[in-house]
Amino acid sequence: DKAKGDYIAFVDSDDEIDLEVYLNSMHHQVDLMLFDAIEYKEKGQRIRKPAAMLPGVIDSKMILDELLVSSNLNPPWAKVFKRSFLNVNQIRFNINRKTGEDFEFLLKVALCEPKCVYVNLVSYLYWYEAVSTTKRNITYPAVVITDYIELYEKKKGIIDVLNPDYNTRLKYLTRSESNLVKRLARVATDLISNNVFEDEYRKRIEDVFFNPQME
Repeated sequence: DKAKGDYIAFVDSDDEIDLEVYLNSMHHQVDLMLFDAIEYKEKGQRIRKPAAMLPGVIDSKMILDELLVSSNLNPPWAKVFKRSFLNVNQIRFNINRKTGEDFEFLLKVALCEPKCVYVNLVSYLYWYEAVSTTKRNITYPAVVITDYIELYEKKKGIIDVLNPDYNTRLKYLTRSESNLVKRLARVATDLISNNVFEDEYRKRIEDVFFNPQME
């Protein structure tokens, strides 16, 4: 809310951006610009692209599709947003979430059909740390579990509104449920490894694992 510039970009405190790449892309005059990033892990690095898309103007429906089938576009970094677009559509982060707030933010953006362009240049250096996810899972397990389930339900609601054909609907639901199970499995693993897997958390996670979520 304190931003004054025409465009907004996000950067984590331990990451780096290539400001020149951002500045040289301002001529596009769109609501959302997507860039490549380099992701650093202990085992090496890789170029992280926003999706399988060609450089240039892209349909916002491609962004929505990607958000519903993968987590590749979830982070707000390696993107530049037009501030007036965010303000007009009242798009803000949900500060009450412990996880998933990035996905929810991007989902709001995609649903407002922004004018988009993909610039296939690296603008962001991302340093991945698995320990941060583990710390969050064991510190706020109840909230994290709730966030994952609520966001899954939100995905299902959006899929219902979109009313895609059968095959597309099945793709969306299958990927969304797979993502939910994968993330809750990570929570369970972290809690077990740290001897804090209480019955409350076990029951909630087992309810998801052993009760079909898809309709």
